[in-house]
Amino acid sequence: IEGKVKVSAISQDWGSITWLIENGTLVKKGDVVAKMDPKRTQERLDGSKDELDRMNQELKNNKKELEEAFKEEDVIISQVVLERDLAKVKWEIAKSGIYGIELSRIQADIVNAEIELDKRKLAFSTSKKLLEKELEEEQTYQQVKMDLELAEVDVELKKLGLVIKQKDKSDQEKLARLELDVKEIQLQKAEKNKLNRTQKIKFEIDKKEEAIINLNDSIKKNEMRLASLTLLAPADGIAKHRFNQGKLIQVGDRLGRGFAVIDILYSEKKKVVIK
Repeated sequence: IEGKVKVSAISQDWGSITWLIENGTLVKKGDVVAKMDPKRTQERLDGSKDELDRMNQELKNNKKELEEAFKEEDVIISQVVLERDLAKVKWEIAKSGIYGIELSRIQADIVNAEIELDKRKLAFSTSKKLLEKELEEEQTYQQVKMDLELAEVDVELKKLGLVIKQKDKSDQEKLARLELDVKEIQLQKAEKNKLNRTQKIKFEIDKKEEAIINLNDSIKKNEMRLASLTLLAPADGIAKHRFNQGKLIQVGDRLGRGFAVIDILYSEKKKVVIK
């Protein structure tokens, strides 16, 4: 028994028909039977590729920035460690009773420290107001606050040094101990700055790597969607245009996803056994 069977070439996305095979054409499976406007999908694909290129370049820059940040912060920390170790040596010498500081130098240091403290107070006041108005980050405010605390400790340290010098040189051990404490605080600050700076860059790297994954996924989907806009014959047979709103589909018609555009008619033979 021989009968006519039909299968259809179906649109996978919505858009306008830009080309149709001639109605009644004999086709082979895989032949192009219709094309839909690729402009919108191509624009999305091109946009995603441009964004991917930009994101990859930014990721490369961020990774280089992270590498440089580690190097720079390690240099700073090494310098502070050296100063801390020197302060420790001075403290050991002070304990031996052979280390002293000239009175005139201490007085000059106090004046300079008080000038610096006034600057830090002004900076802290400004930072606090900006933080209250949400114009400055908490991290920046905390750093300014720590700078003020260091300046206050520095002034008190130098004033105490003057008192110690005037009272009894044997108390130089206390001054050296305070200097060592300041260096310890500075070292903590340097290590915290390194952590904050590198974590911020790492966060940007993580965001961009996630965005790149999403962009690659979008590109693959748009490439598949673009390919689906070229409709192929699903079988050998005769191509017949389908009807849309009572008339044959033609170039320029706008169709939705899942719409049968072309029917492929072919003959199918079946063997019937009569017992």
